[in-house]
Amino acid sequence: MSTAESRDRIDRFLSEVRKKLPDTFEAEDILEDLRTHIDEALRERVAAHPDTPERELLEKVLDEIGDPDTIAKEYEAARLDEEGEESGRHRMQMALRCIVAVVVSVPAAWVFVDLTHGMLDFPTALTVLLIFALLEGIVRSWQTESS
Repeated sequence: MSTAESRDRIDRFLSEVRKKLPDTFEAEDILEDLRTHIDEALRERVAAHPDTPERELLEKVLDEIGDPDTIAKEYEAARLDEEGEESGRHRMQMALRCIVAVVVSVPAAWVFVDLTHGMLDFPTALTVLLIFALLEGIVRSWQTESS
């Protein structure tokens, strides 16, 4: 197998992998990384086994990497794991913000009741402060999403 034949075989393999991957910008990065990995592994094999036909070495490399379906499934599993971690982190941040809002709002409501000499009752002051905390959280999330 000549170098051109190796290139064609690698291109066909990557084309099959591409068909199985979702249509995202990450897919192109994955294919480029995969091509680099295949090229390096093939070069190492050829250097270690110069008497073995390149076609045979390339097929061994491709077999070790796995079939396109397996590669696509592994990519999807890794992507879902990353999304799950991000989602869990986001939920934890939201829970912490809610706890902090309540912890800060309760004493602040007492201070407002005291400063207004009872003209503003505690439940009303607490409700107003919690609404402000909620609005602040919404604005902050919009700001972080847009940046």
